Amino acid sequence: LAPAQDDRKYDGKTIDEWSALLSSKDVDERRMAAFALNRAGSASSPALKSLTRAVADEDLHVRYHAIGAIGRMGSAGKPAI
Repeated sequence: LAPAQDDRKYDGKTIDEWSALLSSKDVDERRMAAFALNRAGSASSPALKSLTRAVADEDLHVRYHAIGAIGRMGSAGKPAI
């Protein structure tokens, strides 16, 4: 049996866990979260609100991967634009 979509791990954490880390005060945690959500592709759609906020992050790498993640969501990312 495959794990429920909410329980799937991407780079060791669930989408919800990565989404929460986008708000971390630690820039490295935010970078890792944005990178992992970008790699997760369309599966990262539950993190759309967090990713949309991350587009305004002070760090270029967080912004870059947040934009990439939203783009890889396809039509699910449309509300962000």
